[in-house]
Formats: sequence, C-alpha cells, structure tokens
Amino acid sequence: REQVQLSLQKTLTELEHWQQCRNKLSGLATQYKELKATKHTAQNKQQEFLQAQQQFEQSNQTYLLAEQMFWQSQAGILAQKLQAGQPCPVCGSKEHPASAVCLDSVLTKEQLDEQKQKVEQLRAEMSKKATEAGQMDTLLQTQRQHYLQQALQILADCGCEAVVQEENEVLLQTLVECSGQVNATLEQLK
Repeated sequence: REQVQLSLQKTLTELEHWQQCRNKLSGLATQYKELKATKHTAQNKQQEFLQAQQQFEQSNQTYLLAEQMFWQSQAGILAQKLQAGQPCPVCGSKEHPASAVCLDSVLTKEQLDEQKQKVEQLRAEMSKKATEAGQMDTLLQTQRQHYLQQALQILADCGCEAVVQEENEVLLQTLVECSGQVNATLEQLK
C-alpha cells in the first residue's frame, strides 16, 4: 500500500511537471508570435526610413541645383551692369574678358528659401524615421535574445534538446517535437 502511494505521488508529480512544460511551451509559442510581429514592424520602420531618405536626397539634389543656378544668375545680373574700364563691384578688376551669363528660368530668392525649408522638413522627417527604425531594431534584438534564453531554458527543463540556428533562434521544429513529447507523456500518465 505504501509503495502504491509513493508510485501514485511520483506519477502525480510527473503529471504536474509535464503540464507545466506544456503551459510553458504554449507561452513560448505566444512569445514567438509577438517576436514575429515585432520583426514585421521593424522591417516596416526600416522601409519608411529608406523612403524618407530617398525623398530627402531627391529634394536636396533639386535644391542644390536650383541654388547653384540662382547664384549663377546673380553673377549674370551683375555682369550685365559691367562697363569696360570700370571696376567690377565684386572683384575690382577693370577688365571683363569672360562675364557671367544671366540665366532665364531661375527661382526667386523667396522660392529658393521655400525649397530650402522643404528640404529641412524632409531632413527632420528622415531623422525621425531613422530614430524610430533604430528603436524598433533595438527592441527586436532585445525580444529575440529574451525569447532565445527562455526557449533554451524551457526546452532544457522539459528534457528536449534545443537546436539553434545561426541567427540564434530556436528552430520551430524543435519546439513542435518537444510539445509532441510533452503531450505524449501527459497522455501516458493520465
């Protein structure tokens, strides 16, 4: 009778252990889904940053070209007023062998300033997106490391061998196999 009670107690303890393993594996599956969701969000944030960067670079390139044309036009306006033998208001030379040419379709100073303001807004937006992408990547790395540590501990506690990929993620197959082993053991104990 005493031996039966000990055997029953041992079986109940094992049953409780395997039920805990099943609950832990279920929680790990939930964490894995959260990790995948965070990875997806991090990828989206990275894509948003790349789009903002592209918009900034295009707008900045357009602005720099417009600015260069504006200053060339300003030089052309000054050159139109030059007279032979009279000093240049910029350099003081009395000879003007290669005067600048005035360009026709050039932005006004106000238009150029508006374009510069737009470029600065795009730069700020790009910086914001870079920060957001960096924060999401940090969160992803933290969650991934936490998940890995918990997964390895749970698999070890449940007597399953963990197989780890190069990216330090526990293979889903190992979790499925371990879950199957836990469920089979639970059925035997019942």
